[in-house]
Amino acid sequence: MSKRGLTVLNAMIIVVVIIGAVSILSLLSSLSGVEDLSGNVIYSSIYVTSNPSGATAYTKKTSQSDQDYVNKGTTSLTIQNLESGVSYTLKLVKTGYQTHYKTFTAGSLLSYNAVLTSSGGTGTLKVSSTPTGANVYVDGVLKGVTPSSGYLSVTLSAEVHTLQVTKTGYIDAITGISITSGGTITKTVAFTPGVN
Repeated sequence: MSKRGLTVLNAMIIVVVIIGAVSILSLLSSLSGVEDLSGNVIYSSIYVTSNPSGATAYTKKTSQSDQDYVNKGTTSLTIQNLESGVSYTLKLVKTGYQTHYKTFTAGSLLSYNAVLTSSGGTGTLKVSSTPTGANVYVDGVLKGVTPSSGYLSVTLSAEVHTLQVTKTGYIDAITGISITSGGTITKTVAFTPGVN
């Protein structure tokens, strides 16, 4: 074999060895977290939101037991110092809603929005308006008209709803409401004259 042929063969062997080493490092990093060239663990973060907001967020490495969950705060929040390449389990807890779980690999998921499911039950929405006689819609369905005194009282499933209160000659009031099982939310709408 010529000298040039040996040089090309040696270069090909080096490339194969490097590819093999990269594959082995990739496999090892998936087991124990991603490291930089100096052997330091690389950390990542994830931005977590929930609907409704205000859920308590807990994380643990997926390989750990349930007693290892760590409270990270309430949504919306950024959870930091997660070892990149490691599998984690996110647990979201909010009264009136089912516990929500999400398994993810740190570094591959930068944000996550959890839609929480009601744990059942009903709550009460009370609505009044100034001026009175306004139409009250919940999730696009007419529920009644605000009375001249007191409140229009509506029983709703314990979950997130959209409330819209309308009156001719005034700007509509639209907001999201979170009904909890056994809870009561009171909304008073002060209309602004105008046209939608």
